[in-house]
Amino acid sequence: MLFKLRSGEKVRKDNNVDNIPITTVIGSEIFISGDIKGAQVIKIDGRIRGDVEVEKRIILGEKCFLEGNLKSHSIIIYGKIVGNVESVDLTLMSTGMVDGDITTETLEINKGGRYNGKLTMKERPESTDIGHNAGVHKVSDRKNVKKSIGQSSNK
Repeated sequence: MLFKLRSGEKVRKDNNVDNIPITTVIGSEIFISGDIKGAQVIKIDGRIRGDVEVEKRIILGEKCFLEGNLKSHSIIIYGKIVGNVESVDLTLMSTGMVDGDITTETLEINKGGRYNGKLTMKERPESTDIGHNAGVHKVSDRKNVKKSIGQSSNK
């Protein structure tokens, strides 16, 4: 493991990406001015001024400071970003800070993780939403729900 989790922190497992090794590491002594694009997994500990778009996963280490936007399927933030974040799966660790807008389908914020900005939660595709809508009714179903609640309480 390239980085250590603080006591009590957990990183969610995403079987599609966890088995993929980190293919690029940008060390803490490196400064890059410009955009970064790639397909696999990148871990950034240095300072970046520019957008980072990586298909599989981006990991911002605790020493990372990024001025720009992030876009990836999966993003784990231990460091700081001043810019917008877009992902399917986002984890903001206890040392993580986002100063910008977040757009994601799933979000996990560990105690101490912070963000300042607008949060937009995208809907998951219907095929992966099994069981999540149990007990949720459409607005048009409210009359029927009220009737069934009223009937069950009168018994």
